[in-house]
Amino acid sequence: MAKHIKAFFSDEYGRNVLLNYVFKVTSILLGLINTRLVLSYLGNNLYGLWVTVTSVITWMNSGDLGIGNGLRNGIAKAYGEKDGQTKSKLIETAFSNLFKLAFILFAVLLLISETLFQTNILPLGARSAMYITAIFFCCNLVLNISQSIALGYQKSWLSTLTLCEIQLFSIIFVLLLSELGIDADLNIFAIVHGIGTTVPNLVLIAILSIKGIKIINRINLKEDKTTKKTIMTLGMRFFGIQLCAVVLYSTDSLIINKLISSEMVTKYAMITKVYDTGTSLFSILLISLWSAVTYHLAQNDIEWIKNKIKQLLLLWGLFSCGVVAVSIFFNYIIRMWLGQQAIYYEWHLICLFGAYCSMTAFSAIFVNVLNGMGEIRLQLILAVIAAFINIPLSVFLAKNCGMGIFGVKMATFTSATITAIAMPLQTIIELKKRIN
Repeated sequence: MAKHIKAFFSDEYGRNVLLNYVFKVTSILLGLINTRLVLSYLGNNLYGLWVTVTSVITWMNSGDLGIGNGLRNGIAKAYGEKDGQTKSKLIETAFSNLFKLAFILFAVLLLISETLFQTNILPLGARSAMYITAIFFCCNLVLNISQSIALGYQKSWLSTLTLCEIQLFSIIFVLLLSELGIDADLNIFAIVHGIGTTVPNLVLIAILSIKGIKIINRINLKEDKTTKKTIMTLGMRFFGIQLCAVVLYSTDSLIINKLISSEMVTKYAMITKVYDTGTSLFSILLISLWSAVTYHLAQNDIEWIKNKIKQLLLLWGLFSCGVVAVSIFFNYIIRMWLGQQAIYYEWHLICLFGAYCSMTAFSAIFVNVLNGMGEIRLQLILAVIAAFINIPLSVFLAKNCGMGIFGVKMATFTSATITAIAMPLQTIIELKKRIN
């Protein structure tokens, strides 16, 4: 096992992973500090409302119609084939389309938000915070092109550095609000949070320019029709998957807020944060995998892909042991983290979240490989099925069966199991096709 792990970090991909670990672990630690500071500043009720607001905005993460992922794959392939002209056209075309989409998306967000407010799914007091967050989100929809470019150029650590900066800025702003004695206000918090997510993207654009990857001079509204088709064909499939993922993973807070209470949203958010921290640690190994698979596939290096899967599965086994350890001491961890604001968690809820964490990490290995290969049709079909059953199953288990937040998570777990079974099988089939 030690030999395989050493081999994993021996090439450019491994070195990229090491840098990702430095920045991602820092980001996670800053995120834990940030969560405690924000919870302390806003309080349980406002924090639960903020989580609900951001959950609605998260629905729009797929609003780029898959352009970012299509761009990422296109640049990685062109980089592997050393095709500089194609890379330039990809960036110009992607920016043009994202700029136009940002305006459309803002109108869609306003429509969705008003619907939620008028139907009392969201309280009217969150309206201004929702609109402020929507404005910053649409700005970053365009600026996030810098992260797709960094990933395509096999410089995923720059994207991870950006996420680290976002957490750092958030901590600084919350401390400033507290130091200045400004009372908890969702609108003010939405503004500082928006600034904290925008500045790091501007910094990344500057860093890429210094490294010779120009973005600013390629920003225009021109688009090459052939290049647009290349991006959108694959991108629209990614868009479908992202949209389904939003339904699968981002509606839980709304369901809990509507059927139970905003305080239970906070309880759900805290346990999710702990296990998502573990998932984030494992996902560091996968940040470069997607684009690296595209790059090596362009060079017909199938053996590299197979070896990386074997190495990642060994590391996943170690990760799962860590999940078990965290689950055993979960309530102790919560008390150490949140102090007097700690919430007690029942064993059956802890076990469910632990099993879900391990399963999604396993599935993510094969999803990233298939994404890099551009083989996502089956994934799209399964995502549609999972999204279709998740909300009604969540409502049925939480309300009709009286299972509360356990029922909401059980519905998500059941929906995600389909992908966890199918993706490894498809990966084996696709690799065999390319060898033959």
